[in-house]
Amino acid sequence: MAGGIGISSRTLERRFRGETGMSFGAWRRHARMQFALRGLAEGQPIDAVARATGYDSASAFIAAFATVFGISPGRFFRSAAEPTAKSRTL
Repeated sequence: MAGGIGISSRTLERRFRGETGMSFGAWRRHARMQFALRGLAEGQPIDAVARATGYDSASAFIAAFATVFGISPGRFFRSAAEPTAKSRTL
């Protein structure tokens, strides 16, 4: 990509980090997980979401998800669905 716009890959990386505050790899990982969250929230199976986001297996996707969010996809959505103490009293 850098060669296509006439700059070195290092220059592209520096400019990308300067504009976004993150490396291209971190940005790509973030974008993949945002896409994955939508699919999971729509009820798509983990295998389908893993393939759609470029992972070779559901286990590789689950490991990457847990690295990014600190929790497995199943626990992420279970905890999001649990009512808070405040909402239970209303």
